[in-house]
Amino acid sequence: MRIELIKENLTFTGEDSPMSTLMLSIMGAFAEFERALIRERQREGILLAFRLVAIISFDTTLSLKQTSRLFFCYHFLPHC
Repeated sequence: MRIELIKENLTFTGEDSPMSTLMLSIMGAFAEFERALIRERQREGILLAFRLVAIISFDTTLSLKQTSRLFFCYHFLPHC
């Protein structure tokens, strides 16, 4: 097995030193961590969208200005 990271100019093969194996493991751990953070932010965004749809569909008399203010409050000011 051979892994080549072009951007970082790194190549890992099966006969690498223990230091290379450690480096590859650490890079993989950071990649998993970053992906988990992305999923968490995505989940929060989807939840926010469902909340806004529920609020907007409950009262369809909101103007565009009120709707955008409501979105801003929920997205940027959780205490609003």
